[in-house]
Amino acid sequence: MAKHSVWGLTGNIGAGKSTVGAMLRELGARVIDSDATVRTLLESDEAVMREVRAAFPAAQRPDGGIDRAAVAREVFADRERLTLLQDLLYPSVGEATDALLAEATDAPATFIEAINVVEGPSGGRLDGLWLVEADPAVLVERVTASGRLSAAQVQARLAMQAGPDEKAEAFRQLRPERPIVRLGNNGSLEELRTQVTARWNDLLGG
Repeated sequence: MAKHSVWGLTGNIGAGKSTVGAMLRELGARVIDSDATVRTLLESDEAVMREVRAAFPAAQRPDGGIDRAAVAREVFADRERLTLLQDLLYPSVGEATDALLAEATDAPATFIEAINVVEGPSGGRLDGLWLVEADPAVLVERVTASGRLSAAQVQARLAMQAGPDEKAEAFRQLRPERPIVRLGNNGSLEELRTQVTARWNDLLGG
């Protein structure tokens, strides 16, 4: 690997992209968690919070903060509202990600972890894409097992997200000839870890 590369890490809800991100950190990668970036913006960036409060007044808490769960309920029931939220957040997410990428690191590669990493503000700079995927039934089972969402809620979110093939095709259109690594995650953690380790070694040229 001739230079520090920046990769996207994506997958639908329940696919295991955060699990892969944790494995990559253990292997020595730098991983930028876009969900954490969004949380920080919605908790501490007053300009962003002001715009979200104006667009989603029902999600404003009594203390002036943003009720992220209320925002999620609204946007995952209405694609236009989801697009509006993305339009509000993406410029600030892009700036925050650029600042993190500019920080010095000893890691040989950086991964930007996000469900919409291809469609989002950093898609055009990616040197490649890691795509974690699993069967739809597996996705629903994993997420509902946590008790956080019902099966209907998971299916509603999946309906708002591009599927693995769509994500791969969008990346091919955006970054022709850049590599796409597809990781199947219907099995065990150890099976996933074996794939991740092998692909990481490939990335390093080992």
